[in-house]
Amino acid sequence: MIGANSFGFTDTRAFDADAFVVQIPAGLTSADALLQILFERARLPGYFGFNWDALSDCLRDLHWVACRQVVLWHADVPRLSREELRTYFDVLAECVASWAPGDAHSLKVVFPSAARPQLADLD
Repeated sequence: MIGANSFGFTDTRAFDADAFVVQIPAGLTSADALLQILFERARLPGYFGFNWDALSDCLRDLHWVACRQVVLWHADVPRLSREELRTYFDVLAECVASWAPGDAHSLKVVFPSAARPQLADLD
């Protein structure tokens, strides 16, 4: 399953009090809208290129974030094409895995519990 070890599934906010939580709203229907929300809410740098490679680069850096733990908390699974959704999940999983214990930051990606079967269906 995509992200099986990289993503969390919960219906409650259970993050460190000092975590930088980026809330991804429900109902996003395009990659452009998703990338715009991530740019605004994650406070991505001005040089962000609004594409998957740029998202990967930024989520592997996070130098502009003061908090150690960064959480991308999704209200639902974005309604992207199957191909775009797989790409998004692959980027997220790779970025989560790129942070090692003891690094300056950690990245956590969380979806509602009901999203687990939808992610499994992408395999």
